[in-house]
Amino acid sequence: MKSSLMTLITCVSTGLVACQPDPSQPNCGSASQLVVGTSSESMQWHAQNIAKRAKEVHIRIEESSSATGFTGHILGRIGGTSAYDIRTEIGTLRELVALQVAREQALRNDGQVLVPMEQSWACEMLADSVVSLDPAQGKKQLMEALEYVERRFEAASQKTTY
Repeated sequence: MKSSLMTLITCVSTGLVACQPDPSQPNCGSASQLVVGTSSESMQWHAQNIAKRAKEVHIRIEESSSATGFTGHILGRIGGTSAYDIRTEIGTLRELVALQVAREQALRNDGQVLVPMEQSWACEMLADSVVSLDPAQGKKQLMEALEYVERRFEAASQKTTY
């Protein structure tokens, strides 16, 4: 994991572009294959993608009675349940948020991300610097967090410069 995170920062800080089979599914654990772009158009696209995914997860949670809190925490570990699917989607959303924050930091700081990416906790810290996305939270708290992600990244998708 450490080497993958180092590769992510190398890609972000140098502006190199690599590719993953499905660039809409970035993953902090496979950062060496991540599409990393820091142009305004790329930043807008990534921000819009995050806002869209947050809205989709928000809707799924609204429709589920057991996706959050203690029940969601337990059922989220059992494959084939809606709580498991939502937990997985939230994990992907957390990674997207972390990668976007890394891109934003690189743009503002001459290509340097502000956290020591050789540390295994860096990806989680980047995501948590925006909002806590934990399905074990209560439904209301998680819904508010998802709404915040939607608003933050929808606004970011409207920016023309970063």
